[in-house]
Order: sequence, then structure tokens, then C-alpha cells
Amino acid sequence: MTGPLRHMEIIIRQLNKFHPENENVGQFLEESAKVLQVSDPFKVTAEIPVPVMDILCGCLEYKTVLDVVVDAFYIRDGKHCLFSELICYLATFRLEELGLQRFSKIIKSMNAVKICKFLRFFFNMVNLQTWIKDEWSQIYDSVYVNENWIEPLEKWQPKIQELISQLDNIADKPAIPTLKKTEPNEFHLTVPNPRAILIPEQIPRQEKTKPVSFNIYKPPRMKQHLERIKLKNRQQAEASLTDNTPVKLNAAAILREGVLYQRKVEQELKRIEHLLQGAQDPSKFLEWQQQMRGKDLDQQLTEAECRKLQGKLSYEDAILARQYCIQEKKKNAEQKREEVLKMHLRCAERCLQERKEKEKKVQQVAEGHKNVKQAQMKLQKCKQQTGINSNRNMYFYFSFPQTANHGVLGEMSIVELQERLALLKESQQKAEEEKRDLIIHEKHAKEQLLLDKLDQICMFREQFGRAAALKLRVFLRCSSPVVANLFGLLCQKLRACLCTHAHVPAPRRQCAHPPCAPAHAHATSPPPYLH
Repeated sequence: MTGPLRHMEIIIRQLNKFHPENENVGQFLEESAKVLQVSDPFKVTAEIPVPVMDILCGCLEYKTVLDVVVDAFYIRDGKHCLFSELICYLATFRLEELGLQRFSKIIKSMNAVKICKFLRFFFNMVNLQTWIKDEWSQIYDSVYVNENWIEPLEKWQPKIQELISQLDNIADKPAIPTLKKTEPNEFHLTVPNPRAILIPEQIPRQEKTKPVSFNIYKPPRMKQHLERIKLKNRQQAEASLTDNTPVKLNAAAILREGVLYQRKVEQELKRIEHLLQGAQDPSKFLEWQQQMRGKDLDQQLTEAECRKLQGKLSYEDAILARQYCIQEKKKNAEQKREEVLKMHLRCAERCLQERKEKEKKVQQVAEGHKNVKQAQMKLQKCKQQTGINSNRNMYFYFSFPQTANHGVLGEMSIVELQERLALLKESQQKAEEEKRDLIIHEKHAKEQLLLDKLDQICMFREQFGRAAALKLRVFLRCSSPVVANLFGLLCQKLRACLCTHAHVPAPRRQCAHPPCAPAHAHATSPPPYLH
């Protein structure tokens, strides 16, 4: 079980190092691949058939989908579980590839109690069908989420429940400690010394080889010259060769040829003797035999040719018969099709007739109902008229100007009530107008009081300013001439500044109280001590 646990710890260690706010996913994956080069991140084992880098990339790619389930698990069922995000990714995206057996091995190699708690929360059908599906549908397409994630998880849910029950039973049972078997060790009487590390021999550098010359691949000139001479000599020898060259025979060849000619002579002598004795010449018989054999051969050839022609004729007859059969079938099919069309037309006409008859019957029934209703209405009207005529004395004629004479205190007619209501409404309107005029009058009086106060304040400011200017003049007369000169320069500069400000128009302000204009004028005018 150490194999899956080691792989899972490596993945979790790398996931804890990733900070999405400060790092890029591509750079982090490159650094992780460099770190995991020692542990072979792309290796596929029998325990985990998925490479470690694929699992790490999948966890980072679907982090938003996994955080939905993992964050809800932390909120609802409590403590932080380091393996929860990894198990959620394997259960959602890699369960088909891993299989139940490898998945159970991975879970058993970890903390089974916490993982069972997370799996029970994640594979709950209510959670899958409600909030998990809704949250995932906000990130990805709802059809894609339902087909590729929710339905496979529902398919695996019964098997995962069986696995959870098995792990719960294992966790409930007390762990029985297993004693290790004693294994005898061999006696090490003489321990050999470790072998010395050999110094690697330096490989001598090979000198650069000279390029092969192109003349090696060409045949030598002397050989070509000899071949040409040989061909020329052969042609000359063939030209000087005679056809009837005398052959020098040896004794055996001469004797053999003499025996051959002697046999031919003997056969010719025997034939002549047979002819002299009255025998017939076999040459005519041989000619006749040859003629008969030629006739038999011609007859066999003609018979074979006849058989070939008959085969071709039968083949053509079969083709014609097949075409005729196809035409007959087409004719029969067309006839049946026409018959079916006629039958359909007859059925349609019959249906139309039946429908028309039904519509007529329905109209007749509806007219009958209408007639019944009209008769009932006439009967009801007659009854109402007779009732009205019989009970006309029960009607009471009402008049608006007259009182009802019920004997109630303050009783009045409807016309009088309407007049009194109109008078009451007019009196209420007059009271509201008087109240509105009073409020407006009080508001104007208050504004006038404020304006008077502002005028009084402006007058007080002018008086106090003049008094201060008189005091300053008296003080300057009593002081030294240096102070008087400095004061004169200051007054000149202030006048120049006021002149420049007088030429530049000031921005207009919309004041809510126009009577405050004297105060603004006083503010822009020169101070009183300059006069």
C-alpha cells in the first residue's frame, strides 16, 4: 500500500505549494515537472494507471469544480481534510480509468475514517441531484455536467456505498497485531572487503579520417582497355569462323555411323522382299489412319464448340427469363399499387360520407337543442310577464325630493343631503385657503425680519470700521515718520491690488437672499482705514 500513498503524498505536497494569486499555472507545472523528475512523474504503474502529472494538471484545471464540493464539506461536516480535494478529483474524473479495485486500494492506504466521511457526503444522492448539480451548472454547461459527471457518479454510487460499509466494518473491528515471522540469518564469518572503485580509462581520441577519393569507385583504365581488346578479338574470330568445318572422327564414331547406315539398308531390303512376296504397301493404310484421326479430331473440336455455344445460349436465355420475370413483377406491383390507391380513395370517400352524415346528425341535434332552449326562454318570459302582471302592486316608486317617512330623527331627502354635502365641502375648501394664506403671510414676515437684521448688521460694521480708522490715524500721527512712510507704501499697494481686482469681473453667485447685496459690496470695497 506504500505505492499509492507515496504518489498521493507527492501530489498533495505540490498542491499545497500552489498559490493562484502569485503564480501562473504553466510556470508551476514546469517547476513541478522538474521537481518530480526523480520520481518519474509520467510513469504508469499497475496500482495507479494514471501519471502523477496528469492528476496534478487535472486538479488545477478543475479547481473551481472541486472547490464547490470540498468547501461545502468543510462547512457542513467539519475539519479540514488534506486528501479531500484529490479524492474528489479521482472520484469525479478518473473513476472509470482506475476501477473500483484500485480506487479502494488508494483509499485503504490513507486515513480510511476521514475518507469514508467525505465519500459519504459526496456520493449522497440528494447532494448530487440538488446543490452540487446547480453549482457545477453555473460553471459549465448543464447538459455536459449531467451527461459526463452526474450520471457516472450516480452509476458508481451503489458500489461506493458497499465500499464505505466495508471500510466502516473494518474500522469498527479492533486491529489484531500481526507478529512477524522469525527469519534466520546466515552467519557472516568472513566479510569480504568492498571492491575498489576502478578508475575509468580515458578513451583516446580518434584522428579524423581522410576522405575517400572518387577514383576508388571507378574501374581502372587498364581493365577497360583489356575488355575492349578482348571484345575486338572475339568479333574477328567469329567473322573468320566457317560453317562446314571438317570434323575429325575417331574409330568408335566411325563404326557407330557405319552400323546405323547398315541397319537402314537392311530395313529397305526387307521391305522390298515383302513387296516381291505379295505384301501390300502400308503407306496407304497410314495415310488413311491419319485422315481418320484428323476427322475424329475435327469432330471433337466441333462438338466442343457446339457445347460452348449452347452454354452461351442458355446463359442468354437465363438473362432474358430473369428480365421477363422482373418486368412481370413490376407489372404486378404496379397493379397492386393501383388497387391499393383505389382502395384508399374508396375508404376516403366513405369516410367523407360518414363524416358528413355525422355532421348532419350533430347539426340536427344542435338545432333540436336550440329549439328546446328557445322554447324554454319563451316559456320563462311568459311566466315572468304573468308574474309581473299579477304582482304589480308590490312595486314601490321612489322619488328623490321626498323623504322616506321612516320616523327617524333628522330624516331628509336625497336632494337635501347632496346640497348639504356640497356646502360642507365648500366650507372645508375656504378653511384650507385661509390657512394657506396665513402660512404664506408668516413666511413673508419672517423673511422681512431677516432682511432688516442684515441691514442693521451692515450699518454696525460700517460704524465700527470708521471708529477703528480714526484710532489708527491718531496713532500714526503720534508715532515716528518711518512707520508713517511704511503705512503709506502699504496703502498704495492695497489700492493697486483693489484696482486690478476691480478690472477682473468676479463670478456671479445666485444668492437666496437678494437683500444681502450690501454686505457683498462692503466686502469688495476698500477697508475704511484707507479713506
